[in-house]
Amino acid sequence: MRNAVIIALLIVFFGLLQSTVFADILKIDEVKPDLLLVVVAFVAFKRGGMAGQCAGFAAGMMQQFFSPALFGSYAFVFTVVGFALGFTQHKVNAENFVTSAVLVFIATVIKGIALGILALLFAEIGDFYGSYLTGGLLLELVINPVLAGPLFWMMNRFAAPAMR
Repeated sequence: MRNAVIIALLIVFFGLLQSTVFADILKIDEVKPDLLLVVVAFVAFKRGGMAGQCAGFAAGMMQQFFSPALFGSYAFVFTVVGFALGFTQHKVNAENFVTSAVLVFIATVIKGIALGILALLFAEIGDFYGSYLTGGLLLELVINPVLAGPLFWMMNRFAAPAMR
């Protein structure tokens, strides 16, 4: 129960942070970092696949409130990311910045692939995702891993002790 509350607080905190002016400071060429994706990667790595999927679904729904995209698309994408990164639990050491950056890079690639599949399946929204896949994804592949190290360190320092 305590784990679920900590994860929910992380999702709400970073979801609100992502939708405020703070994310505009880190914006490069109209592309903001995906802080919720970093949270999902962290939870999936620390707690495993099932917690990663639940956190991914909740984070996707949180992001859906601030996005004009197809309803449920981010919930699907983040659930897939949580499932895939859940396999890394107890297999890699994400205590250093490089490993956490690689994990978030992989999460961003999975997000891009899943959004590409959704764009193929739903032709009427293909333009929305198509513009993201051509321009925004490449910048996110740089921004998200760079922020992953400090964010993983912060979550390890404050949230991970309560999640044990």
